[in-house]
Amino acid sequence: MKILEQFHIIFNRSWLEIVIIVSKVLVVSMILLTPDVVFIRNLAAHAFEVVILLLMSAMFFMIVRMPRIMYVSLGLCAILSFYLRRQSNTALRVLFNRNQHDFSLCQLTIQGSSDQYENFTKAILQSKADIINIQEVTPDWSIVLKDALIKEYPYTAELNRIDPYGMVIFSKYPIHKIDTIVYEDTVNKYQVPALRLRTSIDHRDVDIVGCHVLPRINHNDFDKVQGFIEMLAHWASHHQNQSTMIIGDFSLTPWDYDIQKLINESKLNLSRREPHLFVQPFEHILYSNDIECNQLKELLSPNRNHIGIEGFYRFKY
Repeated sequence: MKILEQFHIIFNRSWLEIVIIVSKVLVVSMILLTPDVVFIRNLAAHAFEVVILLLMSAMFFMIVRMPRIMYVSLGLCAILSFYLRRQSNTALRVLFNRNQHDFSLCQLTIQGSSDQYENFTKAILQSKADIINIQEVTPDWSIVLKDALIKEYPYTAELNRIDPYGMVIFSKYPIHKIDTIVYEDTVNKYQVPALRLRTSIDHRDVDIVGCHVLPRINHNDFDKVQGFIEMLAHWASHHQNQSTMIIGDFSLTPWDYDIQKLINESKLNLSRREPHLFVQPFEHILYSNDIECNQLKELLSPNRNHIGIEGFYRFKY
């Protein structure tokens, strides 16, 4: 009790109370408005953690008998929670009934060394997904994956690279067309590729774009990601009459400015996901309006490590 009284004495100053309240309001305002400043955009990516901190802060100031700060913290926590809910896909989940029009996609990123080959391929086969997009595939991984999966997935499209943009898409459905979409910055001399294929699912053509976005560290990285997202949005906006899906590890949360820009400009929908406290939602599957998402779940390896997500879809008509 003496410790609590000491905290109460420390914080029971008008000027300090005002500073704490203004600081909390300022942080939440920066997340909601997100100006084009690297530090603030990095902060906005951790909005979920800010919600948790606001809730814990409210509990702390309740204990030390500082009701004004407590109420402000709870109010800001509620505002930020509604904001995150609105930025995610809040559609009611459709009852998932397996029929001839349903299909599933997996988004996976290779993490670990060669001793993870068996666990990784085992998790893929257990998922029984129809289409699998695998990121960060090196030439060695490509050989192993093809040996393990070729019987179940006879159709493949590959972006053969030795850098983190290496990628393989495995499909149970025939692949009719494969090409590469590339965002290129001639000034800074870098490229960000995406792998595009066209497949037929129940006699309907579907364009699928697999992409991988590296984490943003400096201002150039922000420009690179923004340019790549703009390229994807431009491509998708010119294919609105076609069944389209974009799948990948974006290293961006659903409420990130760039992801929201992709959703708004491409007119695609973000797959609804189950909340998870310990896994940042960086992997996403976007789909066109003629498709609906029944479920999106976390995919785990046999030793219970997160390796990706699996989404279940069906055509609306």
